[in-house]
Amino acid sequence: MNYTNKKDLQDNFHNWGPTIVRNKVLYKIKHLCTTIINYATANYNIDNWPTSLEYDLSLVEGIEKGIIKYDENITKHEMVTCNEIYKRYNTLTKGG
Repeated sequence: MNYTNKKDLQDNFHNWGPTIVRNKVLYKIKHLCTTIINYATANYNIDNWPTSLEYDLSLVEGIEKGIIKYDENITKHEMVTCNEIYKRYNTLTKGG
């Protein structure tokens, strides 16, 4: 796209801003799902996951579905919850 002035550039940035943020959030959500699944497969049989692990994965997948299917924004509470879940499974995956 060819920008003729600063206003055109700013208008285009504001149009792309929410998309960039949404994509970053989705990338982090997918990474969180992968982290949980890696932890689960390293420590449990597929048919014997603890209820808490299944709950965490289901919660994260629900947030992802809300963003993709219903175009919802992630809430501050959901962000904090995802960070806590990530710390839990990332630390456990690393053996700490």
